[in-house]
Amino acid sequence: MPDPEKISWLYHDTGEADQPISQNMAIEGATFVICSSQILTEEGLKKDSILAGNPVTKVPGGGFSHSFGLDGSPLCEPIGDGEEGNFKADISLSDITKAKISIDVVGHSSRPDMLSLLVNTKAGKTRHDDGYVGRNLELG
Repeated sequence: MPDPEKISWLYHDTGEADQPISQNMAIEGATFVICSSQILTEEGLKKDSILAGNPVTKVPGGGFSHSFGLDGSPLCEPIGDGEEGNFKADISLSDITKAKISIDVVGHSSRPDMLSLLVNTKAGKTRHDDGYVGRNLELG
């Protein structure tokens, strides 16, 4: 097993990385975002057979919780890494209408004439020969 002292904590599993991701989600979606994560203690790690012995699992871990408004502004003070706590925020659901008017979160992406999703339910190959492999094409 690798030496845990030589493996850095995975950045995407930190409060520092999660905060801007959640904030961007609020802005782009014009939606309220609540991010909460559970605390992982030394005692809890011993009970978890999947994480026990994993060299990148950090304790205390988790606990970074926060919330953002429709415009990405923080709604309350965040709860720090490894901390346990509660937070609450006062929101107005009527703000959703205002946010949806100022940013079109569906319309600019909802262009079936420009973009569509095709779902092929049959098993397929990972590589297809289009018949042009090795050919020289004349541009004219």
